[in-house]
Amino acid sequence: MKEEELLIIVPGSKYSNSKVLFLQKIILFFYSFVGVKPVYMNYAVEEEKRLIKDGRKCVYLHWSRGISGFSVFFAVEKLKREINHYKNKHKIKLLGSSLGAQIVLDAAKTCENSIEKVVLLCPVINYDKTPIKSVPVISIYSVYDELSRLGNKIMNPFRKNMDLIGKNVNNIIIPEFTHDDFSADREIRNGIYKGKTITQLVNDFL
Repeated sequence: MKEEELLIIVPGSKYSNSKVLFLQKIILFFYSFVGVKPVYMNYAVEEEKRLIKDGRKCVYLHWSRGISGFSVFFAVEKLKREINHYKNKHKIKLLGSSLGAQIVLDAAKTCENSIEKVVLLCPVINYDKTPIKSVPVISIYSVYDELSRLGNKIMNPFRKNMDLIGKNVNNIIIPEFTHDDFSADREIRNGIYKGKTITQLVNDFL
């Protein structure tokens, strides 16, 4: 018999940084272009603390958090091992943020029978490779999130919007929210979820 709920949290890539002044200026220019103010702290660890509650255990997936295909591939394989390790005793749910959303979706496609729900937060994903048919998927995003929009265009330049398609998919659009707002767990300022923080909203859907 399966015991408590297990939430596996998969963070996105780290903010880029360089000790070379010229390169760092280029990096900062890019972030300013997409409306991001990089903060070199680990928001994901704080997120884990906020999501722990009675009856739920949280596991933080440690991966290289690079943007290369190799980094993502090895993270997917590590997540699959984690799922297989816990699946017999826990009700597994997955939370992927930013590029971590792609890792969650890639792993879930081969482990659908072992997980109960997937939540994607400000996802950066290839929309042609995302179908999961037997598991509820909640995708929470904002059209004001320029970093996600740019990342999604790079991964799939022909995609017109950020909605996932499927009978098992619930797309939640947060108005006027940036990538920073998602990362910092800020309070939603407008819309039907006004007054909730992102963590509170995620908990509602978990």
